[in-house]
Order: sequence, then structure tokens, then C-alpha cells
Amino acid sequence: NELNIEVGVLGAVPIEFKGTKDQNEIIEDVPFEVPEVIGDRTSMMEGCWRHQCSAFEFVRTHRSRRRDYEVETLAKFDRIARFLEEQGGITAPAPPEPGTLEDPEEVTV
Repeated sequence: NELNIEVGVLGAVPIEFKGTKDQNEIIEDVPFEVPEVIGDRTSMMEGCWRHQCSAFEFVRTHRSRRRDYEVETLAKFDRIARFLEEQGGITAPAPPEPGTLEDPEEVTV
């Protein structure tokens, strides 16, 4: 069976990056655009899974204190979203500032 679809790669986002020499060399050789690199955020990701929520909701609601590195990771997620929108020729109606943790406004289209 064939689906007659074409699949492409918009970019590569390394996750659980620890900044080793080998990892840095591998990223330099990735044949796709790398809009962001996400560090090891095991605790945050496990919390998202446990609470069945987004990373934004987890940091906003389930963390007892703000961790700067997690807020920076959220900003990276926002920048990845903007990158994907740009690649797809889409304009978000009201994109947040990267890393914003306020409750999102409801947007109707």
C-alpha cells in the first residue's frame, strides 16, 4: 500500500544534551537546521508525564519554585514553535514572548 505523501525534515532538535565534546561535534555535523538544543530536563519531563500536562503547565502549576534553567527551556520550546511556524509559512495570531509563564489568552480564529 502507498500513501502518496512526501515527508521532509524541517529541523533537528537534540534533547537531553549534556554538552560533551562528542555531542558538540555531532551537532555540528547534523545535516539539518538545529533551531535549539534542549539540555537534560529529566525531572521536568517526568513531572509533565506524571501530571499529564505540558511543560508550561508543569512549571507554572506544579513546581514549588521557579528554576531559571527550566524557564529557559520553555523559552526554547517557544522559539522552536516560531521556527516551525516560519518553516510552514504560518503566522501565530498572538505568540507569547519566549518563556512567558502567564496563563495563555484564549485565541479565537
